[in-house]
Amino acid sequence: MNLVINALSARWGGGQTYLLKLLKYADGFPQIKLYLLTNSSFSDHAQFKSVEVVDPGLNIGNIVSR
Repeated sequence: MNLVINALSARWGGGQTYLLKLLKYADGFPQIKLYLLTNSSFSDHAQFKSVEVVDPGLNIGNIVSR
């Protein structure tokens, strides 16, 4: 199964903390492949085997782009 998580708005604080706690359980479900839509700065924190970080190349500082 493939699962896509749009994390473009989870840039700081609670959103990022919640997402990291959720992702740490991803390796326990090898039948699920996670694709995380986020910018490259967050990808440094998401080092999990079953998670592939996809950087859409958008200016996420602009709320309209998100």
